[in-house]
Amino acid sequence: MTPLGIAQLVYAGVSASMSAISALWMLVHRLRGKPVVRPSLRATAGRRLLFQQIVIVSVMALTWYAGGWTLADVGASEIHPLLALMAGALSYIPLIWLTGLLYTIAGYAHLLATMPFDSLREIYPRSPRQKCMFALALALNPITEEWIFRGILVSSLYALTGSSWLLAAAIVVSVAAHSYQKPSTLPFHVAFALLACCLVLSPLGYLGAVGMHMAGDIYPLAKMRGAFHRWKAMTRAGGLRTTG
Repeated sequence: MTPLGIAQLVYAGVSASMSAISALWMLVHRLRGKPVVRPSLRATAGRRLLFQQIVIVSVMALTWYAGGWTLADVGASEIHPLLALMAGALSYIPLIWLTGLLYTIAGYAHLLATMPFDSLREIYPRSPRQKCMFALALALNPITEEWIFRGILVSSLYALTGSSWLLAAAIVVSVAAHSYQKPSTLPFHVAFALLACCLVLSPLGYLGAVGMHMAGDIYPLAKMRGAFHRWKAMTRAGGLRTTG
C-alpha cells in the first residue's frame, strides 16, 4: 500500500472512530434523560452536517485525483453503475420488511410507527434554511459514509487482510456511529450494516451499498411527518418512552 493509501486508511479509521465515540456519548446522555443536543447546536445542525460532508467529499476527491484510490479499491460494480444503484436501493425493501417482522415478533411493533421521527427528533433542524442544508448533507451522506465505512474499512481492508474479524469490527463501529438514535433502533442498524457489507463485497460493489443507503435516508424523511403525529399522540397518551 502506498503512503497515500495508508494516510487515507488512517483518516477513515479516525473519522469513523470519532463518529462512534460522539454518538455513544449522545446515547449515554439519552439514557440518563438528558438532552442529546443543546438547542443552540440543533439550531445550526444543518450547517454543521453540510460542512462535515463537504470536508469528506473534498478528501475523497483529492485522494482520488492523487491516485490514492479507485472504484475497484472500494468495491467495483460488475454491472452498469445505474443498475447497481437501483438494485442496492431495492434491497432496502426486504431489509425493512424483515426488521419490521422481527420487531413485531419481539413485541416492539409500536416503536416502528414513530421511529422515523423519534430517532432524529433531537438533532433534526427546525428552520427552513437549516432544513435545506440538512437535505443537501443527507444527499451526500450515502456517498461519504459508504466510502468510509464500507469502501475503505470493509472492501479495501478485506482485500488487504482477508480477515473476517475486521469485517466484524467495521460493523460494530458503524452501529456505534448511529447509537445517538434511540437504543431501540440499534438492532435495525446492525441489520443495515450487515446488508451494506454484503452489498459492497457483492457484484453490486460500492455503488450497490450507496443505493441501499440512499433508500435508507429517504425512507425515514418520507415518513417523518406521519411519524411525528403518531409520536405526539402516543407521548400524550403515556404509551411511549422517550429514551427507549
